Amino acid sequence: MSKTLMTIALLLPMIAIWSLDPAGGGVARADGDSKLDQGMEKLNRGFRGMRRARGDIQKTLDLIPGMQEGALMSKGEVPHVIEEIKDEKARAEALKRYRIQMIDLMTELLVLEKAALNGEAESVTASVQKLGRLQKAGHDEFREEEEGERRRGRGRGGRGGQ
Repeated sequence: MSKTLMTIALLLPMIAIWSLDPAGGGVARADGDSKLDQGMEKLNRGFRGMRRARGDIQKTLDLIPGMQEGALMSKGEVPHVIEEIKDEKARAEALKRYRIQMIDLMTELLVLEKAALNGEAESVTASVQKLGRLQKAGHDEFREEEEGERRRGRGRGGRGGQ
């Protein structure tokens, strides 16, 4: 098994949909229609596609634009856990951290694209690993779990492995 494929396979369990909220106005909704929900689903499809690509750099390249679009769609949204913060200063700080993490994710997607375009397999592997760490950090901070749920895509608004 190639390093790239192994890395992707290890990262896939960490992929999950961000917290969703039935409220409107930039806050993610559990109905799957919010920009945050749609954007995160594009990112998830990209990661699943990378697993199926089995290290094929051209297939990886084909997936990157959709992932970039998903990140851009999600960046301007407000995750439910941030919307629930009552203190305005704390909410503003949390939103700033979320946006910076999304910018870091978008930046790394560009690094991945450049490495893939240049056929740099080791750099692609490193970039995919970094994307996994960024995704995990974002979910750890900005995705809430419902009582009794574990982080496997089944927290508030998750799809439970779909």
